[in-house]
Amino acid sequence: MSSFCDIRIDDSQLTSAMSTLSGKEIRQVYRNSMKKAVRPLAKATEQRYSVLLSREKLNAGKGKKSQNIVKLISRTRNGIIVVKVHIMQDYKAKWFEMGTNKRYTKGHRNVGYYKLRPDSKRRYVRRTGKPGYRGYIHPRWIFTTEQQKQEKSIVANMDRYLNEGITKLISKKTKS
Repeated sequence: MSSFCDIRIDDSQLTSAMSTLSGKEIRQVYRNSMKKAVRPLAKATEQRYSVLLSREKLNAGKGKKSQNIVKLISRTRNGIIVVKVHIMQDYKAKWFEMGTNKRYTKGHRNVGYYKLRPDSKRRYVRRTGKPGYRGYIHPRWIFTTEQQKQEKSIVANMDRYLNEGITKLISKKTKS
């Protein structure tokens, strides 16, 4: 025997308060709450990269400042707010995340003559000799493991931050 439960919620206060807010303010609250919820993932990923990989491997050259590997990006596409934690900004981080194939050089000996390329008529030096093997990088999946660990907490925090942001904005509107 199934029981029927009739639950009624009086949300007239919320709907009236939401009607006073503009679309721009609501979008800003959504964007800020999503950024706050995703920020721990960015920090944890940055920390794991610094622990597992030395900074020298990821620096571009001598004397250059080390940059953050993880970048937070928020955009609006077709009315939908998208927040990304982006690690592919640094090509070296991409190699350590996904790994590489076996890498070889093009060859070690220049023969000394030029050959015309049929498509652009540019010349290049023909190389002969066996290409040198340079190895490959095993994938470490640093970002992927952090993402899987924190996925549930991100969703829960996003809901909490969204509620906090809306109530804060409504209280600010009612005061003025």
